[in-house]
Amino acid sequence: MTHFAFDLTSLLIAIPFIAGIIYLLRRTSSTPYLSYSHLGFFSNITGKKAKYAHLPSQLYTLALILFLFAFLDPRIMSKTHDKAVQPYMTEGRALYFVLDVSSSMKATVVDERGKKDLSFSTKLNLLKNVTREFIEGRPQDLIGLIKFARIANIMAPLTLNHKLLLDELKTLNVAQTPTQDGTAIGYAIYKTASVLAATRYFGEEEKKKGKPSYDIKGSAIILVTDGFQNPNPRDKGRRLRTMGIEEAAAYTKEQGVKLYILNIDPAIQDKEFAPQRRLMTRSAEITGGKFFTASDSKGIAEIYDSINQIEESTLPVEVTTKGIPIRLFSFASLLIWTALIALTCAILSETLFFQRAP
Repeated sequence: MTHFAFDLTSLLIAIPFIAGIIYLLRRTSSTPYLSYSHLGFFSNITGKKAKYAHLPSQLYTLALILFLFAFLDPRIMSKTHDKAVQPYMTEGRALYFVLDVSSSMKATVVDERGKKDLSFSTKLNLLKNVTREFIEGRPQDLIGLIKFARIANIMAPLTLNHKLLLDELKTLNVAQTPTQDGTAIGYAIYKTASVLAATRYFGEEEKKKGKPSYDIKGSAIILVTDGFQNPNPRDKGRRLRTMGIEEAAAYTKEQGVKLYILNIDPAIQDKEFAPQRRLMTRSAEITGGKFFTASDSKGIAEIYDSINQIEESTLPVEVTTKGIPIRLFSFASLLIWTALIALTCAILSETLFFQRAP
């Protein structure tokens, strides 16, 4: 929106200033004169210059008026539109997705979510799609991404830059060689809990130094797998690589981190795998988390929704920023230059053409 504006404060200052000048001019501007008994002698000597005798004083007056208007800083302004923005996030929850990328995740499963006809997708692609939707619904939280098979690798550390996170999620692929394969669930849990503990520690240290830091209100691990604890045989004898799920869960509890385990293998419901189900249930529940099972995309989405409600975080209130006034054009410089020209013309005309005597 464009509008004309001037400095009101300057106007309030200028009014008494102008009044003072007018008062002084009236007191001191009496024109010198000579007395004559008869003016007939001068009737024929007035020339063209006499018509413009008041030009210098008029130019002085014009210059003064222009300087005063310049003092008011008249200008054309525009204002940007009000804008609704999300404030910078300073607190929320810290969530790590720990996703299984072992070779079994390339198996094909039914993907019926939101489709009229049944379609098929790999377990990993199905998982990536549902995880993407979960991340998009948590803009206020620090979220990180870890993939695991034989070992656990951090793909994206805890971040509020969820675009970066989603870009990394797109690149997620299953283990390509037997040397990379395995399902080291315990090691993945332990490593993620360690990263969360370190993040919280450094955040607290930054606060002690008076530096701004993200306030983590709670942290959780969401581990998704399609199998059971099955480290790579090449890691035999390596304590961390072969750490059991319960031991890792106990460490996770010590760090104040909740553990949610989601198994997406349909066979997990078979009676023969009851011991594995009980193990995962115990491991999750001792941390305050839960164990879930799902066999299709719809089930995964429903479980993610349940976790989303359990790990509820306060959404930031949208803030409206007022439009910023922008100066499009100022008349001050134009008025000053015009006043200077008028002043120069007044001085020159008075000096060269309209001298007064006496």
